[in-house]
Amino acid sequence: PTQEKVLEYARNVLRHGFPTGVLMIDTNWSEFYGNFRFCKQRFPDPEAMLRELHEMDFKVMLWVSPFVSPDSTVFRELRARGFLVKNVHNQVAISEWWDGYSALLDFTHPGAADWCGEHLQKLVDMGVDGFKFDGGDPWYYTVHG
Repeated sequence: PTQEKVLEYARNVLRHGFPTGVLMIDTNWSEFYGNFRFCKQRFPDPEAMLRELHEMDFKVMLWVSPFVSPDSTVFRELRARGFLVKNVHNQVAISEWWDGYSALLDFTHPGAADWCGEHLQKLVDMGVDGFKFDGGDPWYYTVHG
């Protein structure tokens, strides 16, 4: 998705006489998995986009997941803080899922849950109305050797 395409879609909903509702911005709105900031290349001014969507009477939700892209700055931070799921060898587990391979936030660790909540709150403060939480299925959390 891009800021331009999201706004174009919302305008077309109105242009064709459909009622407003919730717009879900799906995966790839952020720079990478585990990064809860809009990608500046695809969303150059997310605050303005959110304001415009609200002025059109839409609510805006973002797709989020517990996945963290390996070898990213966020991955290194979360690994150092012990906030990622570990395998039986006490190493960060990397799981395969439909969009590749990623580490997973360990929500049994209160610090990881707080870390995630703080980042989501920043998005709410920016104007995001809610989130679709996806990918927390138990099979991603199985212990690998």
